[in-house]
Amino acid sequence: MTPGEVYKQLQLDRFNEPHFDKIENTVFGYLGFNTWVKYVDDFNEKNPTKKESMIPSLLTLYSDEGLSRVLEMAKKASTTEALARKLRMEQIQRWINDGKTPGYVFKMFMVDSKVDELLTNPQFIAWTKYVDEFNAKNPANKASMIPPIVTHYGDDAVFGMLEAAKKVQSTEKLASKLQAEQIQKLLSSNHSPTR
Repeated sequence: MTPGEVYKQLQLDRFNEPHFDKIENTVFGYLGFNTWVKYVDDFNEKNPTKKESMIPSLLTLYSDEGLSRVLEMAKKASTTEALARKLRMEQIQRWINDGKTPGYVFKMFMVDSKVDELLTNPQFIAWTKYVDEFNAKNPANKASMIPPIVTHYGDDAVFGMLEAAKKVQSTEKLASKLQAEQIQKLLSSNHSPTR
């Protein structure tokens, strides 16, 4: 049996949408989930040329955004952290293979993030790596980091955050780079932040 068939046999495809309040209310807390994970691991070990990702099955329960939220919750629990990190990498690889834009992926990573904490947020750092990988695969159509950030937070909030981040040694370099991109974007659109 394939992992997808076992997933259905365990009725994981009937799990209700979670409330995102605690990991127990997600598929990670469902009794049959660990059985399925073990089956997938065993299947992939026995079939190294036919490895299957868990992501397609999980996407029958969750949207990309919902799965991103569940994985972030699972990364915070010691019992599910390693699996959540593995699944996050599979999800990112799927996005790359599907050609998902950095703007799309930004929405998945930064659902509940505050602008002032952006440059030190592990989610944001992971997203910058996604942008780098996306740009490496699309050298003729490279994506800038600024448009999705500005769309999410607004020009003025981003400009202010970058000004403050330039004064912190650990974020100075990235903040300067992003602010240069933002200024270039603003100049080309004849717009300026109100700060």
